[in-house]
Amino acid sequence: MPHRPIAGCALVLVAGLFLVLGPASPARGEEAQPAATPESHQAKGDVKYGDSWVSIDTLFKNYLTSRTELQGLNSTVDAARAKLMELQRRLSQMKGDAAAAERPTRAEFAKARNKQRDYKRALDAKPPQKPVLQQLPPQPRQPATRSRSSRSSRYGSGGSDYYDGADQQYEDTMRAWEARADAIKRQNDAAMQKYKQEMDEYKKNLTEAQKALPKIEATIKDCEAKLDESAKALDTKQAPLLEDVKKANEEVLGIQVQVTAVGTRVKNMVDAIRGAPESVRYQHGLVEWEGLFYTKGELEKLYTDTQAEIDRVREKLKEESAKSSQPLPPGWRHPQQDRMDALKALLDKVKDAGGTTAKAAA
Repeated sequence: MPHRPIAGCALVLVAGLFLVLGPASPARGEEAQPAATPESHQAKGDVKYGDSWVSIDTLFKNYLTSRTELQGLNSTVDAARAKLMELQRRLSQMKGDAAAAERPTRAEFAKARNKQRDYKRALDAKPPQKPVLQQLPPQPRQPATRSRSSRSSRYGSGGSDYYDGADQQYEDTMRAWEARADAIKRQNDAAMQKYKQEMDEYKKNLTEAQKALPKIEATIKDCEAKLDESAKALDTKQAPLLEDVKKANEEVLGIQVQVTAVGTRVKNMVDAIRGAPESVRYQHGLVEWEGLFYTKGELEKLYTDTQAEIDRVREKLKEESAKSSQPLPPGWRHPQQDRMDALKALLDKVKDAGGTTAKAAA
């Protein structure tokens, strides 16, 4: 019987053992780790920032740096805005000074323009129309029946006032005609008098306009030249300042872009820290107050300093009230007292939460 190679026997033996025992077990300490969960991250003091989990302590340090940067940028942009407002105030002052200097010229210019319109209106006016006079009615004819004796008897020294019917009618008609004729003459005279006055006024205005219009137009041109010269002088004077305004405005806009970017970063950090449970935040000494995060020590100092100032003001008011014999109203409260009361309640809550956490850890 031929002999089998030893190497072949070893392979068969190993294969058999593998089939019996299965795959090799992992060494001690190499057990597969369970997948991390949000709860496990939070238990370690991590918070979700963007797409990553980061240490809340590290994120808070970065937050403080960014918050300080934002405060500096806000101060810088406030200073830049103040500079821009001052430049704009100087521009307005220049315009106001120029307007004040131009005021007499503008008043003269407006007066001359009004005169120009009046004179052109006089030149364009039509002469008054001569009135059509009324014709006198024909005089009544003397009646043929009127006798010479009757006429003489009327004017004689001893005759009677007798008139026949025809003579009486003639006298009445004559008186009526004379009254009518007199009225027409008065109307015609009044119409002619009015016409004469209007014509005199027309000629006077025409003559004055023809004489004065060239002078008025010369005045208008002179005023326009002065105002144009003033405008050019103002433009020249304002040119450097306008350039400064442009640069200052660009500076404000540039800083505002940075403020927006850093402000967004701070907001995202605040949202990330706020996403951690309060117990985790308090455990790391982080407290939210008025939309921002502070260390517990910062808020304790803020409370201590502000409350001390409130107490100082109250005591001072009490002393002044006692001197003036007007006691301080019992319900008086400092404007910051409500705010400090709320901060004190928050600090007490943090203190209680810290004690509870310590007991749980023990």
